Amino acid sequence: CTGWASSLGWYGVACEQRPLDPARGRIASLKLPRFGLRGSIDSLGSLTELRELNLADNNFSGNLDMLGSLTRLTELRLERNSIIGELGALRQMRELEILDLQHNPLITGSLEAVAGLDKLEMLRLSSNSQVDGSLDDLSNLSALRRLSLASIGVTGSLDSLAHLPTLEFVDLRNNSVIGSLSVLGSSKSIRQLLVDGNSELEQQMGVFVSASSQDCSQEQDQTTSCWTHAPNSYISRCPANTRVYSYSCEPCQP
Repeated sequence: CTGWASSLGWYGVACEQRPLDPARGRIASLKLPRFGLRGSIDSLGSLTELRELNLADNNFSGNLDMLGSLTRLTELRLERNSIIGELGALRQMRELEILDLQHNPLITGSLEAVAGLDKLEMLRLSSNSQVDGSLDDLSNLSALRRLSLASIGVTGSLDSLAHLPTLEFVDLRNNSVIGSLSVLGSSKSIRQLLVDGNSELEQQMGVFVSASSQDCSQEQDQTTSCWTHAPNSYISRCPANTRVYSYSCEPCQP
């Protein structure tokens, strides 16, 4: 695996050469999303030097257990396939920064299985109805930026996410999450929330958005105060020097 992969038209394959044996490299990246491909992922467990695996939006089957040896992965994207297996198979993938397994409804397990993957920046498990767990299991994922856990079995309180310093996007729709929206509203990093389908949080949305809105003036620099919520959409933080007007943010007028 030197230059032959690209020279033969192997799109999406990248290799890493060995310093002591440059003629025999290893596959380091395999990215083939949205190609309509079919097959099993089970044989990929032998690619132990793999850093990036993206087979999203295809028709792959196979078991997550067969990928447990890929401990050098920084990116694993298998969303919208027909993968089975238990999240626990990923416990040793401690280099992972991106994990997207959403829309594989036969994947099982608990969020506790990813609690030790502290380099995660993106975690997406939405629409995997056999996955459950508590937001408390994610409280140590301090690098997390994007979290999508819609329509799985999530419980716990928003308080567990409040101290994550880089969290920007949160999708918790259709779960059983409790807590106060103001806890996340006070975060300086969060920009968008989706919490529809959590009865305790839904009841707070109107009051939360209304209470956060402030009038603009020349002297006032709004940096974190205004939020807006269009029906069936995100709760979104308005940028600095804007105000909420008719479900959207508009610039302050001097």
